[in-house]
Amino acid sequence: MDEDEFWLLLEECRPPGADPDAERLAAALEERLSAGPVAAVAGFAERLSTALYRLDRRELGEELSGDAFLYTRAAVVADGRAAYLAVLADPRRFAPYAGEFVWAEPLLYVPDRAYRRLTGEEWRRGTAHGYESRSNTGGWARQWAARPGGAGPPPRIDPIMTATLVVKDLAAGHGERTLFSGLDLVVAPGDVIGLVGVNGAGKSTLLRLLAGLDAPEGGSLKLSPPTANVGHLPQEPERREGESVRDFLARRTGVAAAQAALDEATEGLVEGRPGADDAYAAGLDRWLELGGADLEERAEEVADQLGLKVSLDLPMTALSGGQAARAGLASLLLSRYDVFLLDEPTNDLDLDGLERLEAFVKGLRAGTVLISHDREFLARTATKVLELDLHQQQVNLYGGGYESYLEERAISRRHAREQYEEYADTRSGLEARAQMQRNWMDNGVRNARRKGGDNDKKARAQRAESSEKQAAKARQTQRMIERLDVVEEPRKEWELRMEIAAAPRSGSVVATLRRAAVRRGEFAFGPVDLQIDWADRVAITGANGAGKSTLLAALLGRLELDSGSAALGSGVLIGEVEQARGHLFGEDAEQPLLAAFSAAVPEMNPEDVRTLLAKFGLKSVHVLRPAGTLSPGERTRAALALLQARGVNLLVLDEPTNHLDLPAIEQLEQALASYTGTLLLVTHDRRMLDTVQVNRRLVVADGRVTEA
Repeated sequence: MDEDEFWLLLEECRPPGADPDAERLAAALEERLSAGPVAAVAGFAERLSTALYRLDRRELGEELSGDAFLYTRAAVVADGRAAYLAVLADPRRFAPYAGEFVWAEPLLYVPDRAYRRLTGEEWRRGTAHGYESRSNTGGWARQWAARPGGAGPPPRIDPIMTATLVVKDLAAGHGERTLFSGLDLVVAPGDVIGLVGVNGAGKSTLLRLLAGLDAPEGGSLKLSPPTANVGHLPQEPERREGESVRDFLARRTGVAAAQAALDEATEGLVEGRPGADDAYAAGLDRWLELGGADLEERAEEVADQLGLKVSLDLPMTALSGGQAARAGLASLLLSRYDVFLLDEPTNDLDLDGLERLEAFVKGLRAGTVLISHDREFLARTATKVLELDLHQQQVNLYGGGYESYLEERAISRRHAREQYEEYADTRSGLEARAQMQRNWMDNGVRNARRKGGDNDKKARAQRAESSEKQAAKARQTQRMIERLDVVEEPRKEWELRMEIAAAPRSGSVVATLRRAAVRRGEFAFGPVDLQIDWADRVAITGANGAGKSTLLAALLGRLELDSGSAALGSGVLIGEVEQARGHLFGEDAEQPLLAAFSAAVPEMNPEDVRTLLAKFGLKSVHVLRPAGTLSPGERTRAALALLQARGVNLLVLDEPTNHLDLPAIEQLEQALASYTGTLLLVTHDRRMLDTVQVNRRLVVADGRVTEA
């Protein structure tokens, strides 16, 4: 059935001299569609979507002699039936089409009064949010739930996002320090903008400004429509005491706040407060848009898909690191914001989690701004890159994705350097010429004075004329210098130039496990037989919770085994960056960073410690703070500084790229290339796994260790 056939059928269902009969039209469509093949159903639905899209924008209003509303109303009823039949016939194939013009799922759970309102006089309000229809979707969803073959909610069908965030001349800083200024940005539906820059450049600050959590020092932000929902998911999900996983998910998705506002509006409605109707309608809209109607069902489903095998009523503080990472990812996958602001969403995710996150971000119709130091993730998801260049005090927007950004940035910096060198060479040449001309002029003046007694008037005049010519030439050259367009020298980027201090080599055997086994509750690790030899470079991969950290702890002799044995070789000196960075200085974590670092490296004097920490971006404001209060990124830098301060021959890196900026990651890779000792590397950074040379790869799965 094509669009013309649809309109002919619509006319057939219109009694002479009367408005179209929506129910009659729907029945006719249902009969015709039921007899057709699945491909025809899907094709019809796609064309119907186009027709409704045009009609809702009144482009056909004149052709329909002013009956646009009535025709649309009839078509929408058919729309709901067609969607039901098509998805029922082939859900996997048709669900993407359905998402273009029908929003079915939430209305299944809306109270009758609200449902009547949405399907009555305000059915068209869906178009303001970008939905083509909201009228018959409740009935369609109820039919889906009662379909043969089992109950359950209908498949998720995302609404079409239309929110746009416009930023003009934005400025921010800390005290007298400017982070950025003159920042212009448009976050449109479908955009995925990767935010890059060194740590401290203001990336997280910018996200908080975009979310409206902080006020800028200058500029403006405009959200269109103003009622759109902006979701800010910060870097480390906060684990609140007494908060269950279920409550955590509701808070991170914005549903908890929307539910509280809706409850307040409901009380106002009951008490008859002025404006309560509008407040309730707005609150209900927001609660529905954020997915509050079916969050419980979706949460259980997503948790199961992610392997979060715990009760959602369990406190968040009781989760392991891997479980907490899954809960954080679940909160993102469950979110239905109109604009997403994601701060380091890739941290602590395993490869499966990264793939799910990538699919989610690439499938969003909402505008997205994200910070990530996972280069492969940026390459696969970002459509634009916004660079906060702290050293050059510039803000640059690059189109075309992350790889294009790298190419364009390299070309731009090369051109900037070439332009400066051309300017510097030209200026230097002119200055040298001007100096030579001044020297000639000075020599002429001295000669004139020395020969002042000369009675030859002609010679004196010639000398004076020559001096004046040289002076004129010098002035002309100076004017040429002043007329040059000044080109500022590009600032050199900060370079970590990290080195891993070498220690005398250990024995030939670095660490061994013999039938090593550990049981912690339901988790069983081993038995494992493994030997690490001197200069082995070992990459360890596996899903979160598979036992990677348990393997490291067993190899290093820090874990009490239930059976088997573990042994470290002779002369082993361990340098470590552990995943949580929480035990960096052990009992000295309450001490100021300077004191804790000095205690770990007693042979260094305090001034050398300060210099080393400053090299890693930890300045005076950091060294006097308690070591345990440092941010994750600051703790990572302190751990890397510690590796440079004391010699090691067994380097253990557990997710070292977490919280590091992109330049630091690349410089860490360079340091690892020149490191000659034994390396145990646990990482989910796909580019680091490709870049760092290893001679062994271990895969950990369900407590078992195999060599790839």
